[in-house]
Amino acid sequence: MRILRAFFREKWLEIAIVAICFQLITNAVSVLLGNRPEVIVLLALAILLLVAVVASGADMIRSHRALVGEALALDIPRRGVIFTVGLRSHEDDSTVLKVFRALRPEFCGFLGTNRTERERVVEGIVEKVGLGLDRYKMISVDPTNLRSIRDDIAHLIRWLQSKGLDERAMVVDLTGGTAIMSVAALMAADDLRVDSQYIASEFDANNKPIPGTQRALVVTSYRKA
Repeated sequence: MRILRAFFREKWLEIAIVAICFQLITNAVSVLLGNRPEVIVLLALAILLLVAVVASGADMIRSHRALVGEALALDIPRRGVIFTVGLRSHEDDSTVLKVFRALRPEFCGFLGTNRTERERVVEGIVEKVGLGLDRYKMISVDPTNLRSIRDDIAHLIRWLQSKGLDERAMVVDLTGGTAIMSVAALMAADDLRVDSQYIASEFDANNKPIPGTQRALVVTSYRKA
C-alpha cells in the first residue's frame, strides 16, 4: 500500500492529464460515431498502450541520463575497452592500467601515435597485463587529424564487434592521448552508440596522477541503468 501511495504521489500529474485526455477523446468519439461501446473500449486500449510505450521510453531516457557524470564507469562490466594512448600510458600508475585491472576486459583496442609506437607504449601495457596478440589491436594516427582518428576509433569498434562483442559490452576510454584524440574518439563512440568514459584525476607537480584521486566518470551511456 505504501508503494502504491508513493506511486500516485509521484505520478499524480501524469495520471490526471491522461484521465482528462481520455475522457475528452472518448466523449469526442461518442459524438462522432454514436454511442458504440465496442469502439470506445478499443480506443481505450489503444490509448493505454500508447501511454505505456511513452512512459517506458521516458524511463529509459531518464536512466541513461542518470548514469552520465556519475563515478560509476568501473562498476559496469565490459568485455572490450578502446583506449586513447599517451606516452605515459604504460607506467604503473597510469589510468590505462587502472582501468584494465578494474574491468579485466577480454579485448582491447589502442589508439596511439607514431611516437607512442616508437616508445613501445602499447607493448609495455600488454606485457604488464598479459594480453595475448589476438586479444588486442593497435592503430597509430596523426594526433591532429580529427577525421582520421574518428574513422580509426570506428574501425576499432568494428574489430571488437567482429570478436563477438555488442555495443553494450564495450566502452571507449577518452582519458589518454591528446585532446583532439579524445574528442574524435567521443564522436566515433557517439556515432556507433558505444558508451564512453573518462578517468578524472588530480595531478602532482610532475604532472602525474595522485593515487586515490581518480574518479571513473561515465561520459555517455546508451544502456539502461
